[in-house]
Amino acid sequence: MRPNLHALPALLALAAIACDTAGGAPAPLPDATATIGAAGGTLSAYDGTLSFSVPPGALDRDAAITVREAPPEVEEVLRAWEFGPDGLTFAPAAQLSVTLDLATLPAGVEPQTLRLAHWIPEEGLALVPAGATAASDAGVLTSPVAHFSQRAVVQYRCEDLNQEPTLSATYQPGDQVALTWASDRSAPLLPAVLEFARVVGDRTAPEGAWLRLQAVAPATGSRTVPIAQLGATWCAVARRLHPDAPCSPDRAALYFFRSRTYCGTAVAGPPSAPVSVAYFGVGRVPDPPASVRAVPVDETQVTVSWAPGDEHATCFEVERDQTLIARVAADTLSVVDSGAPSDVAPTPGCPAVATVPAALAPGQTATYCVRAGNETGWSGASCTAATTPVAGALAAPTDFRAALVGANTVRLSWSPFVSRDGTPVSYLLDRSVDGGAMLPHAALNTSAFSFDDVDVPLGAQLRYQLRATIGLDQSAPVEVAITVPGVTVPVVPGVGVGICDELELRLSPGSVTLAGGQSARVTLHVTRRAGFTGYVYLTPQLADCDGVCDVALAFCDGPGACTSDGAFLDEGEATMELELTPGQGAGFGAWDVVESQHPACKVRLQVMVPAG
Repeated sequence: MRPNLHALPALLALAAIACDTAGGAPAPLPDATATIGAAGGTLSAYDGTLSFSVPPGALDRDAAITVREAPPEVEEVLRAWEFGPDGLTFAPAAQLSVTLDLATLPAGVEPQTLRLAHWIPEEGLALVPAGATAASDAGVLTSPVAHFSQRAVVQYRCEDLNQEPTLSATYQPGDQVALTWASDRSAPLLPAVLEFARVVGDRTAPEGAWLRLQAVAPATGSRTVPIAQLGATWCAVARRLHPDAPCSPDRAALYFFRSRTYCGTAVAGPPSAPVSVAYFGVGRVPDPPASVRAVPVDETQVTVSWAPGDEHATCFEVERDQTLIARVAADTLSVVDSGAPSDVAPTPGCPAVATVPAALAPGQTATYCVRAGNETGWSGASCTAATTPVAGALAAPTDFRAALVGANTVRLSWSPFVSRDGTPVSYLLDRSVDGGAMLPHAALNTSAFSFDDVDVPLGAQLRYQLRATIGLDQSAPVEVAITVPGVTVPVVPGVGVGICDELELRLSPGSVTLAGGQSARVTLHVTRRAGFTGYVYLTPQLADCDGVCDVALAFCDGPGACTSDGAFLDEGEATMELELTPGQGAGFGAWDVVESQHPACKVRLQVMVPAG
C-alpha cells in the first residue's frame, strides 16, 4: 500500500472513523461537479447556497469534486450531502459554507444550535470538527473539511446534557469484558466516550486517572474488549509516567468503566456511574528481583536491598550462603543481616523464618541471594556478595560507581560506611586521565556519598580511586573506570524502533550523518498491531538539539513527492521514506515521528551533521 501524504487534522481528539460507501447499485448522479487541483478552486451548488473551497496546495493532483444531496434520515439532521471522491483528503483543510433560509427552519429550531458536522448515518453519529461555526444572522454555517464523507446540518445543545449515561460491564469467558451503554437520551446524535481505570492490590488510581477505551462510539451500543488489551494499555501509560515502576498487564486487578458524551469538540454532561469487573489474573511465578545490593553497615552487619522484578510477587526471601535468613512481604525491599531474626512482621502467605542465622564475623565474605514468590511458586535467585570490614580497620567504600549524566559530566556514587564507634568518615578522590598518573582530585566531607566531576575531557578514558579516611588513617582504595564519548550526540531511548499497543514503527537506519551538508533518506516501516483499525496520521516533531537545529524532515512517496506536514495512512501496512535536508546552521539533533491519535506511538531518528 502507498501512503497518502496529505495531513488529516483530527475531527475530534482520538477519533478514528472510516468513511465507507455501500457497494452494489450504481451511485446516483451528482448535483454538481468541479475539477480542482493543486492551484485550488471552488465548487458552488444549489444556487450558491453551498460553497466548497479548496486552498492552494491542499491537493497534489486534479480531482473531480462532486456533491449530491442525501436524505436526512433522522429528525435532528436538517440537510445532508455526500461529497466525492469518498475519502479524499485535504491539507490544509478545505472550507464548506452553507447558507440556510432561517425563515423555513422547523418550529423550535434555533439557529445558534445548528452546526455543520461529519455525519455517519449508519452509526447515527454527528462529529463536529474544531472551527465549525453556528449559523450567523444571515443563516451562514461554515466548517473545515479535512477529508470527504457525508456532511450535514445538525441540531443540538451541549448545555442541555444533564442526564447521566448508563453503562454495564460483565465478565465473559476467555478473559473478556462485555460493555453495553446508552448516552444522554436528549442527544441521540452525540458520540459516547468509553473510559476505564485499573486498580491493583491496595493501590488506588488517582482522581482523573481514566484512560480512553474508545474515543468515539455510537450513542447507544455494545462491544467486547479483551482484558489483556486493557492491562497492556494501562501499563503502557504507567511506564511512561513511572519508567521504573513494575506493571504486569495480566496481574489480578479491579477494572472500572464509565461512559461520557462528546458534544462539539469536548466532553459534556455528567459521566455514567462507574461499574467494575474483577479479574483474578493469570497464575505465574514472579520474575527474579532486580538490582540486588549488599552493603556492610559495620563489622558484623550487612544491609541487603533489591527492587521487584514485576508486580506478581507477594513475598521475598533472602539467603546468606544458601541459608534462609529472612522472609518479608512484597512491600518490604530491604533487610539488615545482623545475626538475629528479621524484625519485619510476617504477613499471610509470608510466614516468618523459624531459624536464627549465625552472626556475621568481621572480615567475612558472604553471598546473598533474593527470590520473589507468590502462591504459584518462587522465582530464580538474584545474587551478590559483600565483605564485612576487619575489626579495628577502616573499611573501604563499597558499591563505587561511575555514570555519565551529561555531555561531559561523570557522576560518582558509593554506599556510606559508619564506624562502630560513630566516628565520622571522610573521603579522598583521585583521578587518572588517559592512562596518566593517579592524582588527587577532591576531598569530600562526611555527608557526601556522591560527586559530580564536571567538564571532563570529551573522548577521555578516566579512572577514579576512592578512599575512606578518619584522621590520619586511610582505607584501601576502590577503583572504577569510564570512557567519555568523543562527541555530544544526545543519547535518547527508542532510537530506530517504536512499539506501542497500536503500531510498530521501524526506521532503517535509526540514525544518519548528513556528511558534506547533503540531504539523505531513511526508510520508515509502519505495521498495525493485532486488533488496531482506523486511520494513522504521522507527524514530525523536533525532539532534541544541540545548538541550532536546522534540519528539515519530510515524508516522501517517491521522487519529488514530499511534504513536511505529515503522512496519512488509511489501511494496511506502509513503507515510506523520510528525507532530511540540512540548513546553514545544522547541528546534532533528533526528530520524533509521532502518531497523532496515540502520542505514545513514536519512533526517534538521530541526526548528526559533522562540524565543517
